[in-house]
Amino acid sequence: MNCCPNCFHDKFLKDHIENISTGTGNCSFCGTTNVSILEPEKLYDLFMPVLDLYDESPEGKLLIDLIQENWKTFKLQTKKKRNELLCKISGIEGLGTKRFRTKLITDDSKTIQWEKFRWELKHKNRFFPVQIHDKEELKILFGYLTEKYPKNSNNKYFRARIDEKFEFSGRKMRKPPVHLSTNGRANPFGISYLYLASDIKTAISEIRPYKNECLSVAEFKAKEELLMADLRTPKDVISPFLLNGEYELNFILENLPFISQLSEELSKPVNPKEANLEYLPSQYLCEFIKHIGFDGIVYNSSLAKGINFAIFNDSKIKVIKTIRYKIKDIDVKSKQVK
Repeated sequence: MNCCPNCFHDKFLKDHIENISTGTGNCSFCGTTNVSILEPEKLYDLFMPVLDLYDESPEGKLLIDLIQENWKTFKLQTKKKRNELLCKISGIEGLGTKRFRTKLITDDSKTIQWEKFRWELKHKNRFFPVQIHDKEELKILFGYLTEKYPKNSNNKYFRARIDEKFEFSGRKMRKPPVHLSTNGRANPFGISYLYLASDIKTAISEIRPYKNECLSVAEFKAKEELLMADLRTPKDVISPFLLNGEYELNFILENLPFISQLSEELSKPVNPKEANLEYLPSQYLCEFIKHIGFDGIVYNSSLAKGINFAIFNDSKIKVIKTIRYKIKDIDVKSKQVK
């Protein structure tokens, strides 16, 4: 039997299979045809440090469920196929029916502390909070979320601005001057960042235009490499197969719930009427990320399917062109609430 890159969600595993595959064929697990294939047993050495994180326990879960829950390793749609592939990789007889638990004794103290910090920052101590997380540990955690942009030849980013009578020039599509800088998800009043999106629809959605409004959309391109903190989905960025030894694996596994919480902080929908307070925690995070040397952050859009970028210093970004649009319609969806 053979597996292929499409069986896995983990980017490192996908690339690893492409690199060491000795031929193409049909995948026995996901059914992809004419693809780079590999015998699952050849992934054994990579998987063993991860499998060693778990002990057998009659009250536990299937190992495949724990690994998928903790690391989001597999892309296969059915648990049966995921379980079958894991059994082939490990070569352990009966693995697919045994129950396991995580060796690491975890607690939710860090996520609780973050909630206390959020409340304190908004309602008690703005500049000298007491509940602040350990900064050295935060610095280490953000190091695992480092991504370099542009990632491919499609080096395009977009920003939209509502205009009334004429298309804005490229110069006016850069970050606003500090005296016009308003409160944002990443920046406080008076500190200006450049907000970009991965596509035009997301850029337009982010400014919440009305029907029949006209707007200018600028296309940007990076002039040089950008060091970004990717806060979209930590499990998509951090691969356990790249971590070095039991200590590092345990450290990340222990902190994944916490850094996932930080990720949600930057992408959750915020009522504009409450933004002045609700943006304070994410502004603190961005200020810290800028302080430790990043050029910006990447985060999920709460209004569209694309992704957003907050660039702290836009000197590494240049405007390519601007295009004018008119809003034809707005799609509003709702659900009944109790």
